[in-house]
Amino acid sequence: MFKKSYSLVFIVFFMISSSVFAGIEGIFVEGGLTHEFTIEPGKTYNGKIVIRNEGNKQKGIRVYKTDYLMYADGKNIYGEPGTAPRSCANWITYTPSRTVIKPNSESEIMYTINVPDSVNLTGTYWCIFMIEPIPDNLLEPELPEKKIGVRVKWRYGVQVVLNVGDTGTRNLKFIGTELIKDKDKKILQVDIENTGEQWLKPVVWIELYKADGTLQGKYSSIVMRCYPGTSIRHKFNLTDVPDGTYKALIIADCGEDDLFGVNYTLKVGK
Repeated sequence: MFKKSYSLVFIVFFMISSSVFAGIEGIFVEGGLTHEFTIEPGKTYNGKIVIRNEGNKQKGIRVYKTDYLMYADGKNIYGEPGTAPRSCANWITYTPSRTVIKPNSESEIMYTINVPDSVNLTGTYWCIFMIEPIPDNLLEPELPEKKIGVRVKWRYGVQVVLNVGDTGTRNLKFIGTELIKDKDKKILQVDIENTGEQWLKPVVWIELYKADGTLQGKYSSIVMRCYPGTSIRHKFNLTDVPDGTYKALIIADCGEDDLFGVNYTLKVGK
């Protein structure tokens, strides 16, 4: 391994309910689902989340905070606010926690970030605002006819990311590779862990070299954010690569002259 020195979240649940609920259709969060701040210890910052109802009837919304951790195996943990090592949830107050938005109208969730006055703050801290619909039957004075149906429950996740200046280490670790078959495709999975203190958005690619040293090809993946202490999985489609043994050079470019890489011997077969 070498280092050369030179981030829409939404979740859908299906459940059986005594009433039919159409979900959050017509509700939109404006201005993006990530709010990023550069902060200083002891300072106060303000932000807002604008939620628009483009439907033809009023919608009730509940807002609450959670922590958020992601892992390469697909596991996502939305923990109690303030429990993750780098959570900023306890620094944030907001209002309102519930609101009803009229048709073709919008509502604002105002929040304040009170950064602790501590010299120990470094790197990136984050949490998530969850925006969740309130079932229509709890807003209407007359309950609808009861019947068994499917409730589709949507939650928008708005990430709040706080960077303490340009402090904190920037480090990545390659924690695993696996070549799998997905139907008729050959997919190389590369798992990367952020072992530093800053969140990173690495551009990752693979260069495959034949036994004679010539380049077989360069293969790229989508850009994904990775918070400190979390991991991500990049996938590369190698379906068109001829069977054989290659030297694989995997590169993760995190910007700001931080380039990480590792070499593997990769056997591609049927």
